[in-house]
Amino acid sequence: MMQPASRNPAPPFQLPSVPVDRYKVIYYDVVVYPGIVHVREIHSVYYARANYSEVFPGRGDKSGADVVDAWIVYENGQLQGQRSGWMSILTCYKSAWFATREEAVVHAVYELELQIMQHKSTIQSIQNEIGRLCKTITAHDLARLRAQ
Repeated sequence: MMQPASRNPAPPFQLPSVPVDRYKVIYYDVVVYPGIVHVREIHSVYYARANYSEVFPGRGDKSGADVVDAWIVYENGQLQGQRSGWMSILTCYKSAWFATREEAVVHAVYELELQIMQHKSTIQSIQNEIGRLCKTITAHDLARLRAQ
């Protein structure tokens, strides 16, 4: 089994003590579902104050609300939303944080290997139960089944 990257409960970046306009952070996380693991690149940009068309230049509607004291968050390049407040980026995700995609992939593989081990254990338990049940069939039961 592959050794997991260390799960870091803290982000792999430090914020300056005061807000910095257009400050960017990038990190990776792993989302685990049964049989599926997603590695996500989280890219966030902080805006102290910016108008809508600066933040979203490709959007047709130029009359959106200004972005003030907020992080604009992208997941794998797709806009996911915003977090209000300079420090909010430190508490917005509850999963482990990874500084590189490689660390996140190593952890994702580890999570899938854990799931395989759990499934193997379940399969073994089912096979044991089948064996136990088969031992309870008597010669009389077999003769009756063959006669049918």
